[in-house]
Amino acid sequence: MPQKLEQIPEVEDEDTSADGEGKRDFVVNQSKVETLYYTYIGAKLSNGLDIVIMLDLTGSMASSITMAKETIAKIIDFMKERYSQSTVRFAFVGYRDFCDGEKRLVKRDFSSDTEGLKKLIGEQEATGGEDECEDVIGGLDTACSLSYEYTNITNVVLICDAPSHGKQYHVNALDQKEDDIPEGTLERHMKNLSKKAEIMKFGCIKLNDSTDKMIGIMSESFGKANFYQMNTNDFSRLNPGKNFMTESLYVFLQNTISHSFFESSRMTSKL
Repeated sequence: MPQKLEQIPEVEDEDTSADGEGKRDFVVNQSKVETLYYTYIGAKLSNGLDIVIMLDLTGSMASSITMAKETIAKIIDFMKERYSQSTVRFAFVGYRDFCDGEKRLVKRDFSSDTEGLKKLIGEQEATGGEDECEDVIGGLDTACSLSYEYTNITNVVLICDAPSHGKQYHVNALDQKEDDIPEGTLERHMKNLSKKAEIMKFGCIKLNDSTDKMIGIMSESFGKANFYQMNTNDFSRLNPGKNFMTESLYVFLQNTISHSFFESSRMTSKL
């Protein structure tokens, strides 16, 4: 099973810089000492940092799309400031379904132009889709086509509420193309994506349980050690009163980036 990031620990602000400006890390299952250590590594390493946001833009996301867009905008600003000593690039992939023509896929390649990215994401609407399944594979294919830098620390985040087409990727979901997706298609795209960077993490923020089978297959194909998921039900139970969409993005990015910096430092020390 993929790793689950469920609970936000109560971590007090710590003074981690020479000028006395403390930073707060939302890191899962890390002690304060480890948190400070990862923060130190993050400040010292010169690796570039790439973040890809993948978002389901179909009509079923109508109740979540506004919060998702607002959260992504805040995350972009936070990550740019938090890792100001590294080159931070963002990319965006939005996907709908086969019936949606020119609106099926939305792509913005890696760029440090955060204002342009926030404008594009803010313009997106939850429309389209004609059954319960969506073109997740089309989204992954688009994500694979982005201009990755192999040496950059890379995090891909998928926010979705529906499984991929293909009867092998869901349990009895309404799927008008259930027999049209060849076996191994999703798996091939996940394996391809996992090779785009030396340190690559993938996180799925799932809004319901309809994606469970798909996520399990994605995790196996990408590599369990580098695949994370956040479940809205578990999160709400363990973190009462906290906003799922906002906090889960913070948790995922902070946790995986901290570990990525740690991996990078170990690689560098072996050179």
